[in-house]
Amino acid sequence: MQGTEPDACNAAGEVNRGQLASFLMRSADFMEREQRWEPTASVQTFTVALSAENAVAIDEDTGEVTFGVGEPGATGQAILTVDAFTGTLDWEADFTEVTGPFDGAVLHIHEGALDQNGGIVAFLADGDDLEGAEGQALTGSFAEADVDAGLDFRLADLLFESASCYVSLQSDAFPPGAVRAQLG
Repeated sequence: MQGTEPDACNAAGEVNRGQLASFLMRSADFMEREQRWEPTASVQTFTVALSAENAVAIDEDTGEVTFGVGEPGATGQAILTVDAFTGTLDWEADFTEVTGPFDGAVLHIHEGALDQNGGIVAFLADGDDLEGAEGQALTGSFAEADVDAGLDFRLADLLFESASCYVSLQSDAFPPGAVRAQLG
């Protein structure tokens, strides 16, 4: 409710049809953002192939997009299970042919379409976790409460906006991404 004046609200007053429609639309928007609108879509698993061909570089001056800039021969797989009701993400990832050392390496989920590089949404693993993990499955969990407070992002967004999110393993040798996979 926005009130009858900037500092007053007449909650017991009459409501016209337009005002009620406004209430309903705001409620629907809130429910959709909170992932309580469609309970059948609250849990989803994404299984994606990580590859060097999906890694993207964007020229900052021209905006030109170049695909396939990851580490040649590097591959992997990521399995992400998003539970929007509990606000958790369980993940498993493996990779091969990614060159170390892994001091600055990170495994993240980012916002960004296929031809974009975007901001980090979820931090999954770092160099300590990745060092010596080649060919092995790494696993972990991520809680929505761990999302940077400055981001307007909820795990439910992965369910409905998966084409705008990707998993990336950034290594010391390939900072833009040794391997990458779009979720949707």
